Amino acid sequence: MTKRECWLVDSSLLSGAYAYHLAEALADQGAAVRLVARPLRPGEELPPTNIVYDPLFYPLGEWAMRFAKGAGRNAAKLVKGLEHALGLAKLVWRARQERPYCVHFSQFVLPALDRLAIRALERTCPVVVTVHNSVPLHGVRPRAVREEDFFAAYRAADAVFAHTETTRKTLLARGVAPDKIHQISHPPLALRQEYEPHARGDAFRVLLWGAIKPYKGVETLLEATARAISTERPIEVRVVGKAFYDASALVARAAEPDLRERTSLELRFMTDAEIDAELRSCDLVVFPYHEIDTSGTFPTSLRYGKAILVSNVGGFAELPLPPDVRRWAVVPPHDPQALAESLRTLAEDPKAYEANVEAFRKLFEGLQTWADVAAKVIEVYREVGADVAGGLAGGAAGSATASVSATTPRRKVVEAAQS
Repeated sequence: MTKRECWLVDSSLLSGAYAYHLAEALADQGAAVRLVARPLRPGEELPPTNIVYDPLFYPLGEWAMRFAKGAGRNAAKLVKGLEHALGLAKLVWRARQERPYCVHFSQFVLPALDRLAIRALERTCPVVVTVHNSVPLHGVRPRAVREEDFFAAYRAADAVFAHTETTRKTLLARGVAPDKIHQISHPPLALRQEYEPHARGDAFRVLLWGAIKPYKGVETLLEATARAISTERPIEVRVVGKAFYDASALVARAAEPDLRERTSLELRFMTDAEIDAELRSCDLVVFPYHEIDTSGTFPTSLRYGKAILVSNVGGFAELPLPPDVRRWAVVPPHDPQALAESLRTLAEDPKAYEANVEAFRKLFEGLQTWADVAAKVIEVYREVGADVAGGLAGGAAGSATASVSATTPRRKVVEAAQS
């Protein structure tokens, strides 16, 4: 019997690393998995070899965005918007022809259209959705996209996955039925180890990594760094990752005399191997976020056994930490003075630092694996009535539209990972 596929949809790869890891884990459980997304961009990692990668969305828009400048980018964005509608129409039509056993949306781009697609798809198969954050797109949305459109799409699905209690409570408050909501964790991402750690001196090195967006609180970190003058050990900060907004003010601030010798901004796409080297080279990973429910960068950072410092928001506020560790590990958002005090304490006090490392090590040991999450996801597929008998009967999927061969080395994507 030909296996019916699970279609995991992340049209713009906004959660690319999550989609890669989940798709691979589902395939390892025996599911036939098709990841439906956009064409890969130069420098992005190849998808897992045990799935089918299907670049259905934005064939022209991605090409146009790569070369468009100035006013031309607005035209390219319009092309992508039109292609989103076209891609959804193709998705619905192909679902009726090929009858996948489930369609699983990992991200929405234009939720008013996505909700219509969900209604059409449900005539063919169950539809489930992962909600990565209770503030859609971290509040940075096109003016034509309403927040309510996202929640209307969530309500339309047969099942909804939430990563944190914060997300679950928000979904309930916005009218998603309690029996539709299933809580799963966000396991660590696997990064390739290719480079040696960076050479370093005696400085206490602080790292902020991932997609650089307004909610990440880089401005707060820079102001805190300016105030965190340690008499025991110099504090140096590195911010690495592609900026998704105008970062000229950040660059200018980092070049001012009080920060010039103590900060380093590398605002470009970073491969997972480069991120791995950064994580192995630092002493502290910092998350001074303004808002967040869950973060793929957080569990990935836990893997490296470094100290962690977070803002008291979303899923970070839920972390079960001892009071003596929480005092210096969790700070109010938008508060550079509190962040500076924690940076200075962790740099100067070995006992506070080691207690922090040990507490977060225990958190890492308690994390679910991708296999655990995949098993839970498949269980939910069955609960919503997906006919998985033909979809989980053997190994990985095969298709003429697959973009990688079985001989391609497994690699992961990081650029879009990083909430």
